[in-house]
Amino acid sequence: MIERYIDHAANERTFLAWVRTAIAIMAFGFLVEKLDLFLEIVAGRSTSIGGQLVGNIAGLLLIALGSATMVLAR
Repeated sequence: MIERYIDHAANERTFLAWVRTAIAIMAFGFLVEKLDLFLEIVAGRSTSIGGQLVGNIAGLLLIALGSATMVLAR
C-alpha cells in the first residue's frame, strides 16, 4: 500500500485537472485561429486582413498560454 495514499491521489487529481485545463485552452486557441478560415469556406464571406491578424494573434496567445499552463502544472 502506498504511504499516505489519500494525499497522493489528491495531488494526482489536481495535476490532471491542470493538464485538462491546459489542453482546453490550447484547443480553444486553435479554434479561434482557424475560425476565420472555416467561416470563409462555409459562409463564403471574406474576412478583413486586420480581423484575420487579430484572430491569429489571439489564437497563438491562447496556445502559448495553454503550453505555459502545462509547464506550470508540472
